[in-house]
Amino acid sequence: MPVAIGIDIGGTNTKVGVVVDQGTILHRLTFPTEEHLGGEQLLGKMVRATEDCLTSGVTERREFVGVGIGSPGIIDPVQGVVSDCPGKIPGWTGTPVCWELSEAVGLPAWMDNDVKIIGLGEGWLGAAKDARHFLVFALGTGIGGAVIIDGRLYQGAHYNAGVFGHVIVEPSGHECICGNRGCIEAYASSRSVAARAVDHILRGVETSIKDAVAGDLNRVDARVVAEAAEAGDRIAQDVLREAAHYLATAIISAVHILDPQLIVIGGGVARAEKYFIEEVRALVQKYAWLPPGAEVDVVAAELGDDAGILGGAKLAFDRASDL
Repeated sequence: MPVAIGIDIGGTNTKVGVVVDQGTILHRLTFPTEEHLGGEQLLGKMVRATEDCLTSGVTERREFVGVGIGSPGIIDPVQGVVSDCPGKIPGWTGTPVCWELSEAVGLPAWMDNDVKIIGLGEGWLGAAKDARHFLVFALGTGIGGAVIIDGRLYQGAHYNAGVFGHVIVEPSGHECICGNRGCIEAYASSRSVAARAVDHILRGVETSIKDAVAGDLNRVDARVVAEAAEAGDRIAQDVLREAAHYLATAIISAVHILDPQLIVIGGGVARAEKYFIEEVRALVQKYAWLPPGAEVDVVAAELGDDAGILGGAKLAFDRASDL
């Protein structure tokens, strides 16, 4: 029974799991990432978590094919090195993560960007399991992406394909954290959706969002806005429709360039099926120029918190089979 270990490095917590080649998670654990403590301490925690998996007793050590890791930042998947991780984990950039982990635990290790890993998971067992050509848009603090062509991750010349968050949709628009103006990340990320909702509240507009967080505006996030929209709050619905418009604009351009079968959207905003997913789907299907009879569907991601573990395991199974 071949098994792999998937590691999903998140901003708050890192999730680790032992996964069989059919996708069942046999054993899992979580530890605080504590980004501020730096890359060395994070790698040490990853080593200890991997050893815990190897000694958990859920299967024999010889059945482990390797470890697959999803990390923030630009990753060189060939060398297993973090090429750039600005503003995230001190000391993580330049770290030969895969080599060091492999040396410590005696298993091969592979790594890629965290959203690309989510794309692998969704393509294996999630919303895109029946698609060979699809794109993933992960709406969190920023907007990450993954491009899957013929069932394989497309990396690009610099391992940076899928940076959808910095597609410009308003050339003179809001300033983005990257320094440009009008990036989709400034309009449709979970952070920007929450900021737009808070702006309405500060201007005195009546909305149930304020009550949902008991007046603590620091608690407003994309999930709160999505839940309010689904419950009938007009302001929340308007905020999501605006974000959907901008996201659809970026998706339509991506559809024209890459010709996918499917778009998968993840993140808290995706919880609002009627006021976000359906809105994006309708705009994409209306304005994307496609051959007669062709269609591109837009769906919510399905794997939730397990996407990174499953995607990491899938990376390990795929790379082990290439050896």
